[in-house]
Amino acid sequence: MKRNGQRWDLILAQEANCYEDMGDAQNDFRYFFPLPSYNGEFFVLTKNSSFGYTSAWMELRYRVARPGPAPYQPRILLDRRESVYGPDDCPVTMLPKGFEIRFYTSQDLDVDTLIRDHTERYEVKGDKVRRVPPFSSPPDGFLDEWLSMPWDEASRWIAPSASAELHKWHEWFRPGRFEGFSHFSTRFVFAPGSCKVGREKWLVGVEFAALGDKDYLPKGMPKEAYFTIIKKGGNYFLTGVSLHRDRRCERRSDDDP
Repeated sequence: MKRNGQRWDLILAQEANCYEDMGDAQNDFRYFFPLPSYNGEFFVLTKNSSFGYTSAWMELRYRVARPGPAPYQPRILLDRRESVYGPDDCPVTMLPKGFEIRFYTSQDLDVDTLIRDHTERYEVKGDKVRRVPPFSSPPDGFLDEWLSMPWDEASRWIAPSASAELHKWHEWFRPGRFEGFSHFSTRFVFAPGSCKVGREKWLVGVEFAALGDKDYLPKGMPKEAYFTIIKKGGNYFLTGVSLHRDRRCERRSDDDP
């Protein structure tokens, strides 16, 4: 709403109408405004979720919008949907230059881990909404997220000297990369998923296995790989991949020695 003399005019609206499934309703709808210190153009952040009938897994939906030519024709700057575990626990923090939202999502690299903490922080500048660090913690959560990023974003968080090698690994995890029976599953070698090997330096070991009897690993993919992750300036970076385990890091207790 905007004050116009003695009356208030509607300038921005968001509704869900004519839906056939309750999952499309705007459950737990909330909205947020920039902090007073924000010196950019006015925006509104909205957040809502789907209904969970029998599962704690739901869809979290959040949007950044500015007023457009009409209340129901806003300028959408960001529109995201995420699969989350327990969307009621998705705190939003408004920041001087944008906002941060946290939630639990799946740990795709290790089904035994099930869920991991996830952080999405955005900077709003003009009509651009750009994701900025920090990313997920601990390091094994960062690797899980790094592999799901588009390469133009993922390449910002690597050592330039390892670009070719890491791009190959990133391609292996790209959806639709392989056809036929080249399907594989992953599992962390260590428990917890990362092993500290130095000051602000970790190894994340990942095992690869074919999913079924007719499946096989992609050509060139080893059965194990160890990703080196460092923390610099408060941000994680991937610096390389090794095929050999560091003896300082013990395998999971349920594995063979």
